[in-house]
Amino acid sequence: MVCYGMLKIDGSITKVSEKEDDGVNEYVLPHEEKISVGEAFLHLLKHPYIHLIQRWNWKAALLSSIFRAIIFFFTNIVAGFAAAMSAMIVEFAYRGVTAGFYGALTQVFRKARPAWFASITVMIFVPAISHIAEFLVHLINGTKKLGTSIIASVAFSVLSTLFNFYAMRRGVLIVGDQNFSLKEDMRRMPRIIAGFLLDIPIAIYKKLSSTKPVPLPFKSGDKKFKE
Repeated sequence: MVCYGMLKIDGSITKVSEKEDDGVNEYVLPHEEKISVGEAFLHLLKHPYIHLIQRWNWKAALLSSIFRAIIFFFTNIVAGFAAAMSAMIVEFAYRGVTAGFYGALTQVFRKARPAWFASITVMIFVPAISHIAEFLVHLINGTKKLGTSIIASVAFSVLSTLFNFYAMRRGVLIVGDQNFSLKEDMRRMPRIIAGFLLDIPIAIYKKLSSTKPVPLPFKSGDKKFKE
């Protein structure tokens, strides 16, 4: 099934097609909506209210708060239960407020091309902003294992930001005009995770299998070959 509707993109109105795939409606963006990384930055600067407030990503805020609170709890448990609980509560509160903005930033770049450059941009840009503020918040709180906690959080950020970017490019974990329910996102998650884990190995395999063999400088019947 293919149908057409209207979708607001960065304050403008454009057409979008919708197709049914295994019972899941996936939005297919037309070619003209594919923007460069620079254009994505420009859209963000021109329409910060739309991107950061209206599209504050509550899904990212919810999931990030839970996972990162767990990380901070276990990295601080060696300092005692009270220290671990303090770090966990502070991280949960911090991410509950800010992760929605970071998710919204990632969502801005999900249609940017080339994909590899957009993924590198969000992998550096989003964690850099989030962890500077995170460090200051926990420094003020007096988090015991601050260094270990931040290192673990940064490592998680690199992986989670890339995964969120991958998922958002496929219509999962987004908010706004094209979003699905969190329940529907979770239903699609196993396929998204599998694709995320297999994409790089598959790309490497395709690259290697498409490589043409180097021709020999002589024929198999030549005397030099026999020697």
